[in-house]
Amino acid sequence: MASDDDDWFFDSVKNYRNLFMYDLQHPVTCMDWVDDKNLVVATSSDARNEILELSVPDKLLSDDSESAGLLKDRDFRQKNGGFSTCKICCIKHIPKSRQVCTSDETNTGIQVWKIGSNGTDLIELAESFKSKHVDKSDKKCFSKIAVNEDKPACIVFGSSLNNLCCLDVEKGTIHEIYDKTELTETSIVSEIKFMGQNSLISCCENSGEIKLIDLRVKQEKSDNNRKGTSNTVCDKCSYWTMDITVDLVYRLSSAGSVVISDVRNGSDKILQEMNTQKQSKTKHTEISIKASPQQKQNISLSGFDGNVYIYDTQKSPVQEFGYSFTEPIFNHQGHVKNCSDQSDIINSLAHLWHPWKPDLIMSSGSEGSLHAWEYCLPNT
Repeated sequence: MASDDDDWFFDSVKNYRNLFMYDLQHPVTCMDWVDDKNLVVATSSDARNEILELSVPDKLLSDDSESAGLLKDRDFRQKNGGFSTCKICCIKHIPKSRQVCTSDETNTGIQVWKIGSNGTDLIELAESFKSKHVDKSDKKCFSKIAVNEDKPACIVFGSSLNNLCCLDVEKGTIHEIYDKTELTETSIVSEIKFMGQNSLISCCENSGEIKLIDLRVKQEKSDNNRKGTSNTVCDKCSYWTMDITVDLVYRLSSAGSVVISDVRNGSDKILQEMNTQKQSKTKHTEISIKASPQQKQNISLSGFDGNVYIYDTQKSPVQEFGYSFTEPIFNHQGHVKNCSDQSDIINSLAHLWHPWKPDLIMSSGSEGSLHAWEYCLPNT
């Protein structure tokens, strides 16, 4: 191991309150929280695709550092597991249930799975759903999924504005949100999220344009001539994705730009634009932005390389050679530094903030690592 890697391990003592590193058999491609103590992950390799429910170590969730030292449990424990025939690209827990929904790389539908059904430790496929609209494009797109905390039975899925569907998972009924036209590249979505019981927001992947959708109203047909409900924030050379808080939208491009918007009152008022000096070196659809649930000014980025970056959106940018950019307040390098085979290019694949514990993040790497880390800043 190189000397700078040794330095990183020594520095981790002061840079982390907690740092747990695990190696799984296969890389975690996506994950979601079941509750504040358990998460569900999808793992994938050329030969095997799995869904696992893992419990988070009590030691990691303790609020009291002294009592945490008395807790022996430092390992994730597998509670339930199952197999998928295809690589899972998106996974979401259905609120207030023992079910998850997934989408894979083979079609634009979704699958609903039961966790630990019939008193077993299995995660079993319960039912599959597809849109009536067939994706005739050459571009392979998997369904993005939005779950609703206020209406758990309501799930929205689709790969584009043209095939967005609303599923009542209890009744098994589906209705399409938009009138249909032929799929166009500009309508492909990178992310969809609920904002309240009946409002949905989507982000178009090649323009950063967001659409605000009222699920109580049948939407007009989607085409290139229809005026959008938001600003186009970038040219079409970048891939865009997003995350949201109660009233803010955080958009990230593969060129490293971050745009923060206020979407209250059905508008898209751009409040702030940041340049992070990052540019995607991997498949652009792997980039991700997450807003901290507890510290609203903090966001995290992954997928540009093997690291996970934390930014304070209120931090003043740095001016250098006439160029303005914002520096991260923390950089998690563990997926790269802890890898024994430095010949491989390692990418960060997914990450999540803990629902209630500030500064606690789960992240995965392409070499099969799963990290649970609680960072600390100087003088904290």
